[in-house]
Amino acid sequence: MADTASDAARWNAARTVAVELAEHGVDPLDVQAAETARSALVRRFVLDLLLIFSIVAILAPLGLMLMRAIGGGDPIDGREIWIVSAALLLMLGIIAVRSFLPGRAPAYERAWAAFVEQVWPGAAKGDDLGRARLTFVRRAAAGGSGDFPSAAPGRRKA
Repeated sequence: MADTASDAARWNAARTVAVELAEHGVDPLDVQAAETARSALVRRFVLDLLLIFSIVAILAPLGLMLMRAIGGGDPIDGREIWIVSAALLLMLGIIAVRSFLPGRAPAYERAWAAFVEQVWPGAAKGDDLGRARLTFVRRAAAGGSGDFPSAAPGRRKA
């Protein structure tokens, strides 16, 4: 029974910290802001993967063309030049799209970092794309009942 009371107190303390931070910027427990930040992170991740794919698609045919030239053959005899051209277009398109996407929702990320520092002091960085954070924020928005996490969502214990 004491654990339930302490969990409720920790949920209330977290909401109080979020309200204080919201007065100076973005509310770290705002579900819509958390969803926007997570979708920006996921989009950025997918575009980075496509960019890596296009770089490999450029370098592999160029290497093959170089090997043909060294071997005495015709370096542009084949489809490699078309593959390189298509990969270059893909890479330019990805770079153009990435330039219009925010890297992260900077205001929300700062608010979340301040929130984590106050609620879970000394929390180490994690590698989650915001899924655990979004789950926590949705749970807090729904009333925050149940066990309060012992570590910041999406981060490791220090």
